[in-house]
Amino acid sequence: NSSPGWDGISMKVFKRCLPAVMDLMLFVINLSFQQGVFPTELKLAKYSQFFKK
Repeated sequence: NSSPGWDGISMKVFKRCLPAVMDLMLFVINLSFQQGVFPTELKLAKYSQFFKK
């Protein structure tokens, strides 16, 4: 999926930058689990409903 998320960053850009930021993201996520506090920014999601006939 190439549509941007809540932050406006498209998947294409995210995939290209992933190798450069992967260690930092992993550190933040692991620290969050260790401390039991998850940043609000990482709790956000964008979703759409599609109704079937």
